[in-house]
Amino acid sequence: LIATSASATSAPKTTDKAIADAYSRLQVKNASRNLITEIARDMVTKAEILTRINDARVEGVTEANKATARRMLAKNMSIEDIVEITTLSQADVLELQKEMSKN
Repeated sequence: LIATSASATSAPKTTDKAIADAYSRLQVKNASRNLITEIARDMVTKAEILTRINDARVEGVTEANKATARRMLAKNMSIEDIVEITTLSQADVLELQKEMSKN
């Protein structure tokens, strides 16, 4: 009875104050456990959302830098200047240059 009472929604009818109090404490303990579980789930969800937002932001900045690098390559600017200005790696800029030369 006590083992299942933690998940019971209401205490059994009793006139014994000690038993009623024990059931009440079990219900609070179960409610606290459920609340903690719900809060933890919300925290994970918020963390996932923030991670996805940050990933999207980084991806957007990288794509913008690549677009800038392509324009700079089209104007025959030096690889060194493009790397310095866009903060892309030299390998990334050379890869963009290679892609552009194929087109």
